[in-house]
Amino acid sequence: AGPFTDIAGETLSTYNSPALTQDTWFQRVDTSTLNTIACTATTNVIAVIVNNITAGVIAADETICEGGDPIAFTETTATVADGTVTFQWQSSTTGAAGPFADIAGATTATFDSGVLTQDTWFQRVDTSTLNTIACTVTTNVIAVTVNNITAGVIAADETICEGGDPIAFTETTATVADGTVTFQWQSSTTGAAGPFTDI
Repeated sequence: AGPFTDIAGETLSTYNSPALTQDTWFQRVDTSTLNTIACTATTNVIAVIVNNITAGVIAADETICEGGDPIAFTETTATVADGTVTFQWQSSTTGAAGPFADIAGATTATFDSGVLTQDTWFQRVDTSTLNTIACTVTTNVIAVTVNNITAGVIAADETICEGGDPIAFTETTATVADGTVTFQWQSSTTGAAGPFTDI
């Protein structure tokens, strides 16, 4: 129903619209001039419907121990779209820049990754489908940092006389860890199976 306005400089029988960010309707006014008399007729109206979509926001970065299960990822801001929205979670183990690969079956707004053994980055691809046209956007990337630690090796078994002072225990293989390492020695008088108590 309009109102319609002339598009400056567009006077050919065909028209190539620039990129659009909102629904827009078009028509063409045809003019026939005969003996200085101009008569006009208007074509049918055509619609270009823009399938707008704004990606949701997912949360949140986490740090877990190796083999830990991160808290499920949630959506803090919902996807806004004109069409029907679907989701596909993706992951990368090489960094926030990807490459990312689809996670099979991970097609809901939230996602629980399960146990992880290495740093992993996640994002979600949001798709809006309207009139069979699918438009996609990608959410922010979240990182799960895995705090890996491999225990050191201490030495060595000893036998001493009652009341004797064992040789100091040493480390033959250092602890390997991603974070800052601290130590707590424990002892047991009941056997190798413990229970152990802090010294």
